[in-house]
Order: sequence, then structure tokens, then C-alpha cells
Amino acid sequence: MALLRRLRTLARLALTFSLILGHGAAAAEAPGVSATATALQPALLDVIVNGQRGEAPDTFLRDLEGRLLVSAATLRAWRLRAPASGAVTYQGEAFYPAATLPGLRMSVAEAEQRVTIDADPAAFETQSGALGGGEPLAMTPPAGGAYLNYDLFVEHARGRTVGAGAFDAGIFTRHGVGTTSFVASAGGAQTKVTRLETTWTIDRPIHLSSIRIGDSISAAGPGAAPVRFAGVQFARNFAVQPGYLTMPLPVASGSAAVPSVVDVYVNNTLQGQQQVAPGPFELSNVPVPSGNGTVQIVVRDLLGREVVSEQNYYASSILLRRGLHDFSYEAGFLRQRFGIESNRYGSFFVSGTHRYGFSDRITGEVTAQASERRQMVGTTFTAVAFDLAQVSVSASASHNERGAGYRAAASFERRASHLSFGSFVEYASRDYATLGVATLVPPRLTVQGFASLGLDWGGIGVNLVHRDLRGARPDETLASTFASWRISPLMSLQIYARHSVIGQSRTDFGAHLAIALGGRSSASASFDQSRGGSAAYFSYQNDPPPGPGDGIRATARIGEAGGAEATYIHNFASASVSAQASYARGAGAVRLNAAGGLGWIDGRAFASRRLGDSFAAVRIDGYANVRVYADNQPVGKTDAEGRIIVTGLHPFEPNIIRLEQADLPIDAMLQTEELPVRPFARSGSVVRFAVQRERGVLMKVRLADGSPLPAGAEVRIDGNGAGAVAVSGGEVYLPFVAGPIRLQARWPGGACAFTALVPDDGDPQPRLDGLVCRAGGDYAAR
Repeated sequence: MALLRRLRTLARLALTFSLILGHGAAAAEAPGVSATATALQPALLDVIVNGQRGEAPDTFLRDLEGRLLVSAATLRAWRLRAPASGAVTYQGEAFYPAATLPGLRMSVAEAEQRVTIDADPAAFETQSGALGGGEPLAMTPPAGGAYLNYDLFVEHARGRTVGAGAFDAGIFTRHGVGTTSFVASAGGAQTKVTRLETTWTIDRPIHLSSIRIGDSISAAGPGAAPVRFAGVQFARNFAVQPGYLTMPLPVASGSAAVPSVVDVYVNNTLQGQQQVAPGPFELSNVPVPSGNGTVQIVVRDLLGREVVSEQNYYASSILLRRGLHDFSYEAGFLRQRFGIESNRYGSFFVSGTHRYGFSDRITGEVTAQASERRQMVGTTFTAVAFDLAQVSVSASASHNERGAGYRAAASFERRASHLSFGSFVEYASRDYATLGVATLVPPRLTVQGFASLGLDWGGIGVNLVHRDLRGARPDETLASTFASWRISPLMSLQIYARHSVIGQSRTDFGAHLAIALGGRSSASASFDQSRGGSAAYFSYQNDPPPGPGDGIRATARIGEAGGAEATYIHNFASASVSAQASYARGAGAVRLNAAGGLGWIDGRAFASRRLGDSFAAVRIDGYANVRVYADNQPVGKTDAEGRIIVTGLHPFEPNIIRLEQADLPIDAMLQTEELPVRPFARSGSVVRFAVQRERGVLMKVRLADGSPLPAGAEVRIDGNGAGAVAVSGGEVYLPFVAGPIRLQARWPGGACAFTALVPDDGDPQPRLDGLVCRAGGDYAAR
């Protein structure tokens, strides 16, 4: 028996030993697991990082020597960088020895069960943000309708009377806008009407593109000129999202040791502000003007301590952001004798232009045109070199009825707040030609250069242009200079001079003085000297307001062909009219002008001033003579039906329409005083304002013993829970009530009930007296 007991004991020891060895081997073989993980003990500690306390305790580990290990989850929560290796896995979670974490200093307060971490800014993960931005306002869909803008004038001069007019009409729907324009003239025995353009346009703000069917203008690519045509055009249109960033913008970067506020200045002007957490940060979309400049980053913590850093940039509006496309593709028939004949078209053509941002520093562009007789292809690369300047190279080739031709060009440009300069060189062969260009031999060489210097009081500059005309005409070289002075905040002076160095000898110079007189008034004086003689001009104008009102303009010319003219302008709600009288070259003339718009929207016809790019029919039904503002500019008052047409809205941009609450009756309350509208181009939208009628009752309530209802008593209507609080003298005001109502009153130490009959007779605030609050309610008489 003793031997059996010994054998069993030895077997148990062997089994225990084998299990221990097996567990250690498994732990050693598990990837990412330290052999000492079994000796680690968990600890739940509060965390403070750079003065910031965590919302809840985090789990840490301690080894046998008391050293601390930090979990990957804690590092992620505080945006602290984790090492690439050295993790110990405990219950499926990675932990890192605190001593291996760079840039961190930890101290443990055992009594408070708290760990304090001081982290260098570089120990945090980089945070990214953007200045401005935000979701754009949703487009306001067109209401559906039609309009006609007109601009008519009649003139009598030297015994002859002529009349003319310019018109553009359109229909707008949710599926696009159709427009047409034409001019008409009448005088003597001839009357003529000439159509200009007729187009159906589909703007797609979400896709940043537009489709045009009908008359349009092609894009101008490298070495190509834009042409008028009738056909189809599919093109990128950044204008449908104003503020969309197309050019590469600098990134403001820095670091913060504690939670801070970052102010971003561009050329000493504040452009944005952003809150950042501790660590490195990058703020994109810093709005900068084209050219060279400085971005200043001011990091300010909660104690007001500031850290200032600067970085230079060079930005170009010609460049596209990395990966951004800009394009225009057209097919149709070339337009001929535009403005002279209505429907004359030539040969069929196709054309395409595409730009692409290969990087934030390089943008490429290619264009191709082809018709029966002319074909052309060209390419351009534009880049920013070393944050110093913009450079561009271009080449194109053509084939036409004269043969093959080619063109090459290069440019260099640096824009800065002080000194700016640049040059452009273009060479073209004799037979180079593109669509839409008359059959003329192009200049062999064109050279342009400029330089300008910005000064505290204004600026000066010079320009030089040279053209080698292949002997067809004398070569030309023209030099010019200009200067500008800000004499005062309300006065500025510009002077210029031009001189032909080579070619036809000619020297011109002049000066212009502009004076702002405050409000809508201004004045100017100019002097010009040329080979044709000298002349001086004086003018004064007081422009009419955006809404109804009048203005005047007067101009006088002294010198050869001297004369004078005066114009009176008046803006009505439905049209703008003007009358002009002039005298020149020994004869007088009188001109009358009327401009405005007619249209149909929201089920009714209207007449207004010229509608502009977009307009809105504003409604506040039943309320007349309410003042209306567009972007804080007064535009008029509502008519007898509570409607007004607001013209001149900016398409695709948020326009704020506001009503004057003070013009409404005392019992009428606007749910909102202003509404945004983001209209499509050449379209009308309907903006409806809702009004809530506030009809309340003022009651004077006393208790059964004749004393007033205690001040502070809570009075509630049975059934709907609406109520109010009594003031001194037992007065109670209840809004939005009518008819018989049962009320309960409660106050510390008391309660009662009463019934009131609120008459519905149109009085916005009836007053009820003689109400007695007791066990049963009494009806009150007025």
C-alpha cells in the first residue's frame, strides 16, 4: 500500500510538471506574447495626459518589478504613437512597456491610483483638419416659369429719331433652362431683328458640370482660340459650386503641447481659427491669393501663451489640385457673322480640351480641334518651381488649307506683394492656323514682359511688348509705364504713359483721379494726351439704390470734340427708366431708356426691374408693405397680396432674404425672419415665409376672499398642459387661446380653479376682469 501511494504521488508530480512545461512552451511559441506575460498584474488607474484628465480609468499592467505597461487602446484614445514592436499580449490586448515609449514621461501616484503622463508634441499622432469648408447649402429648385428682359431706347439727334432694343427670354424648369437673346433696331425706312444665341442649359452642381445644347462658345486650349458654334457642349463648370477649391492651397502645420487654439494668418490677415488637441497638426484649405506670400500660425493655449511660426508659399490659380479634372468637349457647326446675321453657320467641327492636376505642383493640358479644312492639337504643362515662380511651356501643331504649321511658347511669372515680374515668348510658323481665326499670317515672334513694384502708398510698373509681323506690316515694340497713389482712404490717383519704340511712332499719357464722396456718390477727373489731341474729363455720379429710388450722372469733356451729358435714372418696382441729354460737336441729342423684366412664376404674372442672373418670388401671404432685404440690402416692400419679386440674386450662391418683423401687426410673428435661397442660373425660385398669429388674453384673477391670485402661482389649462405664471395684482397672460377654457391654479399652500370665456372677435389681446378662482369656475364678462 505504501508503494502504491508513492507511485500515485510521483504520477501527480509528473503531470503537474508536464502541464507547467507545456504552458511555458505555448506561451513562448505564441507570436507577440512575452514569456513574462503570466507574471503581469492588471491595474486600473486614472489618466492625466498633459494636464487633461480622462473620462474613465484605463487598464495598465505591472510586472514583477513594478514597471508599468500601457495598453494600445489607451495610446489610441490619447492619440499617442505606439512602437512598431515590443508589444506584450495580455488577454488579447497589446501592451507596451512605458520605458520603450519615446517622448513620454510617466509618474504614478499610488495613493490616488493615478498615472500622470507628460508627452512631447512629437509623441502624438498627427491630426488633420481644414479651415472653413462645411457642407454647402442645398440648391433651391426652380419653381418653373418664364421671363423676358428688355432694354429699350429711343434717341433723337441731328433731326433723326432711331430706336433699338436688346432682349433675352427664358423658360426655367427642374430639367434645365432655355434662353434666347436678340436685338432689334428701327430708324428711317429700315427695321431689323437679329437673333444672337439660343441655348438649353442643364447645370449639375453635384457633378460640377454643365451640358449646353444650342449656341455656345468653345473652350480656349493651348494655341487655340474660342469659337462660337451651335451644337452640344459638355464641360466642367466650377462656378456651380462657388468656393470650390480648384487650385492647390498650402497646408498650415505645427504642433501643440496642450489643447490650444490655432489662428492662421495669410499676409498678416486672419483667415481662420481652429481648435486642436495636443500633438502635431495639419490644417488644409488655407485660403491664399495667387502669388508669393507668408502663412503665419499662432498657437495659443488656455493660459494665453503663444507660439508663432511662419512658412512661405507660392500659389497659382492656373494650377489644379492633385487628381482634379477640368474639361470641355464640343461638337457642332461653326457660327458665322454673329450679331449681323441670325442663322448663318459653317462647317461641322469637334473640339476637346482637358486639364489634369498631376500633382499640386504640375498641371497638364491638352486640346484638339478638327473640322473639314482645319485640324489642330496642342499641349501645355504648367508648374510651380521651388515655391518661387510659375513656369509654363506649350507646343501645338496644325494642318489647314495652307499646309502644316506649328507653334511653341514659354512663360515665367512671379507674383509677390512687393516685386512682381514675368515674361512670355511665342513663336509661330507662317502656316499655323486654328478654328475661328481669319486666314491671316500669324506673327513670327511675340515677346512680352512686365514688372511691378508694390509700395506702401501704391505701386509702379512697366510693360514691354514686341511683335515680329514677318514684313507684312512694320514690326511693333511698345513700352508703357504706370503708377498709382492712394492719396487718402477716399481718393486715389493713377497715371500712365505709352510709347512706340519701334514701328509707328506714338506717345500717349494720361492721369485719372477717383474720389469717393460717401454713400453711393463718387466723382472723377481724367486727362489724356495722344497724337489725336488732348482732352480732360470730369464726372459726378450718385447711383440709384438697389431698391426703388433715383440717381444722377453728369460728365463734361474739355478739349477737342468737347461736350457734356447728364443722365437721370429712376428705379421703380417694375422697371428702371432714364433720360439723357448730351451736347457734342455742335449738336444736341436726347435719349430715353427703359429696362426691366416681365415674367410668370408661382401661378402669376409680374413686372419687375431687369431680373439679372437669378431672381426669387418672395411671399408672405396677406401682409402688405413689409420691407424686404436681400443680403442686407433693401430691395422693396411687399404688394397688397404680400408678394415681391427680388432680382439680382447670385446664382449657385447662398442669398439671404430677410423680412422686417417690425412691419407686421403685433399679433403676427414670423417663424423665421430670414431664409437662404441658392438658385440656379437664369431661374426663378419661390421663397415662402410662414407667419404665426399670436392671439393671447390678459386675465385679472382674484380669490374667493377678494384678494388677488398670489404672484408666482402656476396657472394651467386643463387638458393641454399649457400655462403661465401669475404676476403681481393677480394678472395672468395666456397666448394662443380662444373660447371657453378651464384653468387650474396652484401655489405653495393653496390651489383653486376657474373658467374663462375668451371672445373670438378679432381683438389681438382681449382683457378679462372679474375672474374668481375657487372650487367652481365663473365665466367672465368683458
